[in-house]
Amino acid sequence: MLDRSAMGVLLWIVLATMLGTLACVWRVPEKTARQAERGHEPLSQVLMRRDVLALIAACFLMAVAHGPYYTFFSIHLVDYGYSKTAIGWLWAIG
Repeated sequence: MLDRSAMGVLLWIVLATMLGTLACVWRVPEKTARQAERGHEPLSQVLMRRDVLALIAACFLMAVAHGPYYTFFSIHLVDYGYSKTAIGWLWAIG
């Protein structure tokens, strides 16, 4: 279990990493957009394409599969003394 000072250091490391990523993103040059060769498709047609449906199904199944993991690991962390607020922040950062 991490004590308060180690948790504080971990949060500063995460913040520094995020700020470093943001600084790197700002250095990426802007690319000019090229016009699409085909016309605009309605959203309903895009959502009904097989590849889009497969992606949505995969994302849904991944979320459903991780639900029990999140629940039981959160209960485990509470048993080890983590506050529910800290657990929520850790899941949000993760």
